[in-house]
Amino acid sequence: MKKQIVLVLLCVFSIFLIFGSSSAWQGRMGGMGDPYGLTPDESDFLIHPALITRSEGFNVYTHFNFTYTNINQWDLEDDLTFWGGSSYQESDSSGDQYDYGALLGTSFNLGAGRMGIFFAYEGMNRDIEGDSDYPYSSTFYTLGVYNSTSADYDLESDINDFSLRIIYGQPIDVNCLNVGVEAKISYINEEQSNKWENNGGWSFLNHTTTTLWHWSEANTLWFQAPYDSDYWNAQIKTSANGRICLDNMVPIDVTLSFGGGFIFAGDNEYKYKANQSGVGSTDLDSDGDIDGFNPGVFK
Repeated sequence: MKKQIVLVLLCVFSIFLIFGSSSAWQGRMGGMGDPYGLTPDESDFLIHPALITRSEGFNVYTHFNFTYTNINQWDLEDDLTFWGGSSYQESDSSGDQYDYGALLGTSFNLGAGRMGIFFAYEGMNRDIEGDSDYPYSSTFYTLGVYNSTSADYDLESDINDFSLRIIYGQPIDVNCLNVGVEAKISYINEEQSNKWENNGGWSFLNHTTTTLWHWSEANTLWFQAPYDSDYWNAQIKTSANGRICLDNMVPIDVTLSFGGGFIFAGDNEYKYKANQSGVGSTDLDSDGDIDGFNPGVFK
């Protein structure tokens, strides 16, 4: 039995010996909020394309990250007074958030430089559940605007980002200057939805403040705005890395990257639903477009 345990431990240790160098970057940088530039690493060309010229041979890179966040308190108190009336509302909620990402790619020699091709994914899923209480003393309830005094709500948020990255770098001067460029194309889906169901049997999906009726009772915009968006994002980044070589001076390493892009083929939807027993139901769908640009440095 002891021999089996020792064998298992040796196998685990061997795995760390084989993959230790490939996971070192994550080991140094993980948990620090990705502090780029804190320590140098071979995979830094994912930030500055010109640095891809520093690697050699045919290399394969992979990365996966997962973060769980427990949101144990997301509360709100709303005390509203207007037109001689009042409304008090207390909301208590909590939930979970999952962040995850993956990257798979390779780099290899091509012509006078090196090329890298990478597929990446980043995602986030958040689910918040809560309950809200608004006393009978509320002027809205007294006037018959509200048919309830409490409700349950569910807030959901999802982001999915798929991207293809192509990197190419070439030395201009082996000792002093390398240049690089990255082209990136991404497909992004973002969606947030707010659901509300009160103890009077009425329910709302993505209620807005455009109407006074149930303005405070079913309003979840305090927490997040509902939407459903899909769009493409094309970006390009140029990079230069090298040494400032001056006579009688120690060479200075410098790396600069600049980029930008534009959003295209975007679509945005908003859906509103209301089911009110004794009153009726409402179903609204609206569509819009998304476009724009984003100059600056991207990672």
